[in-house]
Amino acid sequence: MITFSGTKIGKVSSVPISADLQTLLLKHWRQHGPFTPAITSFRRALARTTIKLPKGQAAHVLRHTLASHFMQNGGNILTLQKILGHSTVVVTVRYAHLAPEYRATLFATALYLLRKRNSATFESKCHQSLRRVLRLELNS
Repeated sequence: MITFSGTKIGKVSSVPISADLQTLLLKHWRQHGPFTPAITSFRRALARTTIKLPKGQAAHVLRHTLASHFMQNGGNILTLQKILGHSTVVVTVRYAHLAPEYRATLFATALYLLRKRNSATFESKCHQSLRRVLRLELNS
């Protein structure tokens, strides 16, 4: 488990990791010390390209990239929601930049899973949010 503190929204967040990744991270830590921010290197790399980002968005774009790649490689949207620390799956789907037809399928699956865990009131609110984001009607 990796735990992050001092996050943007002030929450402490933990992400499960595999034993192999934990071993690699501990080995790196012993050899090189703690990880340091890489944002300066990322900004320099961006400066060598034609990519133009709004001021203050260099690090943020990496979160969107992670979300997209995670889903393209078979990740679960609810797991991604927890990793990114989003309060709703709607925000996570926006982050992942998924094709509209895939989003509709994904939302239907997410609603099915949420229906198993939550009240009808929550499901109704979630449905309303999903309709706003997708701008289409999802069948109940």
